[in-house]
Amino acid sequence: MAKKMALTTEVRSGVLELLFRFMRTFDEKDWAGMKACLTKMVYCNYSSFRGEPPAMIAREKYSAKRQASLSALITQHNLSNITMAPKGESIEVKCNYAILRFGPDSKSAKEDHFHSYGRYQFLLVRKGSIWHISSITQHLLRNDGNPKLHIGVGK
Repeated sequence: MAKKMALTTEVRSGVLELLFRFMRTFDEKDWAGMKACLTKMVYCNYSSFRGEPPAMIAREKYSAKRQASLSALITQHNLSNITMAPKGESIEVKCNYAILRFGPDSKSAKEDHFHSYGRYQFLLVRKGSIWHISSITQHLLRNDGNPKLHIGVGK
């Protein structure tokens, strides 16, 4: 039987630090930093948002897809209601999200936004003292605004 990880203050702090750093990489367009948050291969399920089937993809491809769809937008990725549960030697994280996206002309155009709200489910693994995200599942509740702003949207 796999050893169950204890949710110590150190573990909780490391997990939160990784998740918040990962969200900032989207907003700061830090694509190298984004890759550093992920395992070499990451399970991605964005089917409720992008319409793509779940798949294992290389972190380079994950980052390149986000760079292509978000580089021209002003974004703010927010997480809330974060819960953690040990899963063997990994940590499963569930949380709510609000992703705000504004077009380059957002100061003047009221319809120049595309926001998304829902839940994330992450699986995090630790190698030594460093945490990485090995799985991301997004459960979209709703979008608001102009979907043409975000080229990654499938629905």
